[in-house]
Amino acid sequence: VLSEVDKLFWETFNKYTYYIPNPVSKELFDVDKVSWNNKSVIWIGRTTYEKNPQAPFEIMKKVTEQISDAKMFLLGDFDEPKWKELAKKYNIEDNIVFTGFVSDVNNYLAKSSVHLMTSSFEGFPMSLLEAKAHAMPTVMFDMPHLELGSVSNGTIGVDMLDCSAAAEEIVKLLQDEQYWTILSHNSEKCADEYKNYDYKSAWKNVLEGIMPIKAGDGLTNDLVRTIVNHYELGYNYTNKPKKSADNTLGQQIQSA
Repeated sequence: VLSEVDKLFWETFNKYTYYIPNPVSKELFDVDKVSWNNKSVIWIGRTTYEKNPQAPFEIMKKVTEQISDAKMFLLGDFDEPKWKELAKKYNIEDNIVFTGFVSDVNNYLAKSSVHLMTSSFEGFPMSLLEAKAHAMPTVMFDMPHLELGSVSNGTIGVDMLDCSAAAEEIVKLLQDEQYWTILSHNSEKCADEYKNYDYKSAWKNVLEGIMPIKAGDGLTNDLVRTIVNHYELGYNYTNKPKKSADNTLGQQIQSA
């Protein structure tokens, strides 16, 4: 599985459950660290519903109300006219740089100082790790299950779809160098952990069936088991065949 939270859930069913992050090329980390002086935000993703591609526009509108010359690089397929119309509606045409699809994001990451992620759900987002490799802080809609989604890993989470809170965090990072530096250091430290991750030993443990360390303490495991059991009860109840009162009444009418 791709997170300790997933591990905690699945080991409820199978004690041989392992957390192993996605394999990452060492070349990913062979990049320059970004600067606070860049004063730019970067968003990377597809324009699909789960990425909430409208959110960076709403967030940037609020950012520019406090930092009028702030820039945002939008990396993705924003070719449809509606996106430029939205930028015009929010009066941020001069603040948004539409890059189109980009296969190598490093050039734009190097020119940015804050990474924004607006997804509703993710498993192991590579863009988040790419930002960490550049020692860049991230502001995102909070997904506590992500291994990279904590302050200790250089990530600031705000309530889901709270564009105002995301904008405030971006403004704080762009204006407060000391605050930015702390988050940047946490991101760099996080990247180093993944750079040095021992994938060979991790997979050796899987293949040899070595018992993994349990993800949570006793009380946490009891909570997860309770949730799983309740979900299972609910699933079985809603999917079992049953005669409803309406069906019985219909049979009586047909008989009559």
